[in-house]
Amino acid sequence: MLVYVVRHAKAETDSPTGTDFDRPLRERGLRQVAYLVEEFTSVPSPPGLVITSPAIRAVQTASPIARALGVDLVEDARLSVDEPVGPLLDMLDEYLAMPSAALVGHNPQLERLVGTLVHGMTPSPARLRTGEVHVLDLVRPEAGTATLIDAWRLEE
Repeated sequence: MLVYVVRHAKAETDSPTGTDFDRPLRERGLRQVAYLVEEFTSVPSPPGLVITSPAIRAVQTASPIARALGVDLVEDARLSVDEPVGPLLDMLDEYLAMPSAALVGHNPQLERLVGTLVHGMTPSPARLRTGEVHVLDLVRPEAGTATLIDAWRLEE
């Protein structure tokens, strides 16, 4: 299974409501999303499903990607801010029969996920910046069973 691990694009520091959950993308984030849409529509094996955190900045990152690919967008609270990696391994197990999927979420969870899947139980996670994608070839959702095959991000 190909897993596209996507950290949400660059978001505003504050939200209109004052909550972290409601922080929208800033202008730079919108440019990053346009880049991600372009990249996702040109890969040979695009995700057949996009799963996103319910936080506004993640949904604003994931929605245009799913729309451009013509695939379902699923919100899943297991991708919420500050959640552990274990539930994401369970999520990947649920979708393992799919050829590919994208997960859109937050750090430190996504860095820990990539680090765990690629390197095993290591103390240092992978680095995943806003608007960055790590593409993993996943054998099974367990520590050390994936290979990082690509990474991309709009550099400005």
